[in-house]
Amino acid sequence: LGLWLQREVAGRPLQAYLDAPWAARACERAAMALVKLHRAPACAAARGWTIADELAVLDERLTHLADLRTDLRRDIAALRARCHRAASRLPEAPSCGIHRDYYPEQLVVDGELTRLVDLDLYSLGDPALDAGNFIAHLLEAAIRGRGNAAAYAPLGAAFRDRVLAESPTATPHSVVIYTLLSLTRLAEISTRIAGRRQTTRAILEACAALPD
Repeated sequence: LGLWLQREVAGRPLQAYLDAPWAARACERAAMALVKLHRAPACAAARGWTIADELAVLDERLTHLADLRTDLRRDIAALRARCHRAASRLPEAPSCGIHRDYYPEQLVVDGELTRLVDLDLYSLGDPALDAGNFIAHLLEAAIRGRGNAAAYAPLGAAFRDRVLAESPTATPHSVVIYTLLSLTRLAEISTRIAGRRQTTRAILEACAALPD
């Protein structure tokens, strides 16, 4: 019927707890929630989401970013080419149901209970996309909140290691590549949100420092 039903739940987004002493454990639980989603029977109505779709969105965002930040056009062009090269090296992965917008704001923490929200972009695709997106958002949050892209590295490592240990299909190389693609996209998003525009250059620098 094209209906989307929601109910209110208790708790706060995981994003609010990134500086808590138990944040690494919470990120491990976020990894397990993601693996549970990936293992669930896929929704028959879900559309497919391929690396070509991901690159099309990225190219659109980078074109917009280059128009806004003409001082960064050379860096943006180099990063776009690097992203395409990296994407061409992605290993084949069986599709499963993926969130497509998985990051700490999308998890509501209530004690030992973690709820996953905002499944409006749910698709069939590579599970490594969700893992890379989550890690990229941790990098962006560290740049924005702590002025240091490595500030939440232990959280990213805890999340990544648990995903790779539990996921039936995600590979380390795929997670690395999707982290690069996702963080590159976040550079453009930084220009749209008040209070984040000063982080655009730092995000691009963090992209340049990432492996692929």
